[in-house]
Amino acid sequence: MYPNYKQSILNVSTTLLEHYGVFSHHAKLEILKPYLQDKKHIMLILLDGMGMNILNNIDENTLLRKHVKTAITSVYPPTTVAATTSVLSGLTPFEHGHVGWTQYNRFEDCHTVVFLNKDFYDESHLLKTHFKDTYLAYETILEKIKKANPDLSVRKLFPDFEINGYKSFDLMVDELIDISKKESSFTYAYWTEPDYTIHDEGVFNDKVKATLTDLNNQVERLYDSVNKDTLIIVIADHGLVDVEGIALYDHPILNLLDKKPSVEPRSTAFFVKKGEESRFETEFKCAFDNKFVLMTKQEMYDSGILGSGEQHPLLDDFIGDYMALSHDKYMFNIKESSTFKAHHAGIHPDEMWVPLIILEK
Repeated sequence: MYPNYKQSILNVSTTLLEHYGVFSHHAKLEILKPYLQDKKHIMLILLDGMGMNILNNIDENTLLRKHVKTAITSVYPPTTVAATTSVLSGLTPFEHGHVGWTQYNRFEDCHTVVFLNKDFYDESHLLKTHFKDTYLAYETILEKIKKANPDLSVRKLFPDFEINGYKSFDLMVDELIDISKKESSFTYAYWTEPDYTIHDEGVFNDKVKATLTDLNNQVERLYDSVNKDTLIIVIADHGLVDVEGIALYDHPILNLLDKKPSVEPRSTAFFVKKGEESRFETEFKCAFDNKFVLMTKQEMYDSGILGSGEQHPLLDDFIGDYMALSHDKYMFNIKESSTFKAHHAGIHPDEMWVPLIILEK
């Protein structure tokens, strides 16, 4: 399943930009527009990994499930690096260039863990430059909204892996409640759950249900505490699927590559030695054809799966010569054996569909 860049998480951001008087060349969500009118406080909460399929862990009468207005898609790849960046930038992955956990860094000839600025394959290699901040920088929707609305309070709330972040979702909700009692505001809040738990436990089980129940209860506490001048929008960056790993780190097909594989276990970039393209295609399809869709870089671009707009200048580096897209339960163990029970970033519908939850009094 491909994303719909007219009905996606990206379009939540472009609709918010339009509401605050900021131009965006991407489509807007008509279903969201009426709810934004005459609101003093607008809060966009992104719960990592809470796809439509994941919500089925909790009862249909819970606040989060009752207030799903529609299902929208993630972007491609449906993974945190690409998807949260689309939400925070109002751009497609084709434009902002964030496509996965690891991306090839030509400036230091290594595969960089984008959010951690580490060498994925050699942790002893200390990068000289901050790759993301230097080569993948963008203006956020928060900056754009603040620029157009100087008197508006604009905030970003994150877990404590960022400076001044929050140790728990409860504390983050406390801050949102406090924000709702002050001057007009727009707030973006991101939390790591339920993704963190689902990776370790799988898609449907009691631990995931307990995590979602706690998230639902905290959002309900927020909802009960705000006035009718506050709008709460809850989305996710992607869903997840239960997975089965395939060892790639010692597979003979690696002999046909001039760089190691990159991007994501369920959407993997291959950099093929010149002249070995035909052999690579043959051997890949022989080994993995029923498990992954293999696309050339040009086929990726022509398909529009990464979206439209002005192509990021380094995107060619990241995509490689081929991308392997998982449409079933399989993922590549790229560097070593994996203990993940569930993952994301492929083209399975359960990874792609996420909720648009709208809460107002």
